[in-house]
Amino acid sequence: METALLILCIVVTWRAFIDGARLWPCALACAGLQWTRPDGCVFFAALGIAWLIFGAPGTPVTPRRLAPIVRAVALGALLYLPWIALAWIYYGTPVPHTIQAKVSHHGPGELLPALLLYPWRLVFGQVALHGVFMPAYYIFGDWPPLLTWLARLLTVGAALAWALPGLKPGGRVAAAAFLLGGLYVEYIPRSPWYYPGWQALVPAQLVPHRQPAL
Repeated sequence: METALLILCIVVTWRAFIDGARLWPCALACAGLQWTRPDGCVFFAALGIAWLIFGAPGTPVTPRRLAPIVRAVALGALLYLPWIALAWIYYGTPVPHTIQAKVSHHGPGELLPALLLYPWRLVFGQVALHGVFMPAYYIFGDWPPLLTWLARLLTVGAALAWALPGLKPGGRVAAAAFLLGGLYVEYIPRSPWYYPGWQALVPAQLVPHRQPAL
C-alpha cells in the first residue's frame, strides 16, 4: 500500500512546519500528501492547526502567521491540479471514490455527540483513537486486557503530551496534531490501514529539533 509514502510525507510536513513553514517545503509536503492519498489534506490540516497553536510559544494566531499556510495550500493545490483534472475527465468527478467510501460508521444523530464528547471519552471513556496502537483487527478479540490498557495509556499520553511542561514546540505540534487526528479517526471506518499515519506523529514528539522560526 501507500503507507510508507504517507508516513514520509507526514514527517516531511511536520518538519516543514517546525522549521518555519517556508513556502516550498510546506507546498511540496501538502501536494505530496494529496498525491499519496486523497485524505492527505486531513494530515496537513491537523499539523497546520497544531503549528498555529503551538509552533511559536507566546505568539498569537494572526493573519501574519496564517498567511504561510494559505500560500502553501494554494501552491500545493496547483501542484495537485493535474491529478484533479485527469480524474475529473476520466471519472466525471474530482472526488475520489475512496473519499466517498469514508462515510461515518455512526448511526443517525450519533456523530455530533461523538465528536463533542471526544476529549472526555479519550480520557474516561472509549474512542477509536484507543485502537491506533493495537494489533490489526484487534476488534475480533482474544487479546489480553493488559495489551489493551498499554495501548490506551500510550494513546492518551501521546494525545495530551502537548500539555507537558518542558516539551519543545515541535513535540507540542506533533502531540496536538495526534490529538486532532483522533477526531478524524472517530469519523471514518475503524480500519487498521488508517492508523500508521497518526502513529508516526508520536515518535516525532521526542525528536530533538531547534526552535521553529515564525
